[in-house]
Amino acid sequence: MRYFLRLEVLQKSDGIFISQKKYALEVLNIFEMDKSNSVFNPIVPGCKLVKDEGGVKVDKTYYKQVVGSLMYLTATRPNLMFVVSIISRKEGDDELVAYTDRDYAGDLEDRKSTSGYVFLLSSGAISWS
Repeated sequence: MRYFLRLEVLQKSDGIFISQKKYALEVLNIFEMDKSNSVFNPIVPGCKLVKDEGGVKVDKTYYKQVVGSLMYLTATRPNLMFVVSIISRKEGDDELVAYTDRDYAGDLEDRKSTSGYVFLLSSGAISWS
């Protein structure tokens, strides 16, 4: 078993298997969610989240760390990414932000260029390449 970018990669004769179990358990432990109840569906269909004006204020830095860790974890799971994206908007200001980067002719062998982008809405990634 090898670990790369928080992925567990196991190469066997019948295929290559990738898992994020170790990272998922780390996230649960770091944010003290390891004793939480598990659910089959991460969000009730049709559920609309509203701001609780009388609720307890949360530490924004801690909240962003939780959301960021969950977004990294869920990048390969669209059903979970949808829920994390909805949750991340609750602390956001509906701001659309775009980041781009490129490496013009950066490949030393064949001088190919590399580029990428990410669009964030309320700190949640909505499109990337």
